Amino acid sequence: MIYGNENQRKFLKDWLINESKGAILLYGPEGVGKFSSVQELLLENWEKIIIRSENKILSIETARFLSKIVYRKTTEKRIIIVDDLHKFGETNQNVLLKALEDSPTLTLFVFITHRYNKILKTIKSRSLRLKFNFVSQEETLKFLKEKNFSFSEIDFALTFYPNQPGKAYNLLKNKKLFKNFQEFFFNHNFFEKIKLIKDNFFSKEANSSEINNYFRELIEMFILWERKNIIDKIENKRKIDYYQIQKIRELIELYEDSIYDLRWDLQLSNILLNYG
Repeated sequence: MIYGNENQRKFLKDWLINESKGAILLYGPEGVGKFSSVQELLLENWEKIIIRSENKILSIETARFLSKIVYRKTTEKRIIIVDDLHKFGETNQNVLLKALEDSPTLTLFVFITHRYNKILKTIKSRSLRLKFNFVSQEETLKFLKEKNFSFSEIDFALTFYPNQPGKAYNLLKNKKLFKNFQEFFFNHNFFEKIKLIKDNFFSKEANSSEINNYFRELIEMFILWERKNIIDKIENKRKIDYYQIQKIRELIELYEDSIYDLRWDLQLSNILLNYG
């Protein structure tokens, strides 16, 4: 069951059923049910094309494939879903834009992103834009309880993702990742932290994409950990120092830079030396 954003999901359902051509852009934070809502609403008799990838970038070949698909005749309603639309760069988004503008067939485009500022203005202007918001902590808690996680597991996940049930669920269902993150954040020894990560995530079997995705997740959790510390200070009416704000800014910059191929062993050491 999906929680939160009831009005958005109702509008999306009506749009999918009643429209036969055009585009809608679903945007908002990760893990709040954008992609899951679309999946839940798709009907059996619709032709469905879903583009979803763990890669950092969606290729020009994928954009060209979609531009060709729209010219293929269909007797059914066709739904093209592109998750993480921001993974298409500017050139690739322009290819997709042409497909959207020139489509002669009954095709609906559903674009999904959590990086709204990375989407071309021309695509935004030619799409309905539906913003998904954070989910309440109560609803997130209810969702996770239904998945039969333990109280201690849920409590740890909510430390980082109190309003993003999808993100919390993905962390909890990956037992290895969850265990290592627990050990990592509750261990205060620099060298033990480094060893923990290298032993578990720098294996010979791990490819560069897997390592990159892991470190993006780790940096994000550092940011959320610092955010929680600031919120706790506000709630307890304690002073927030500039250093805490600066830490978050620098971590966000590092998160943005993670699209590049970096020496992650050095980046990890730098994070721990300065923010651990």
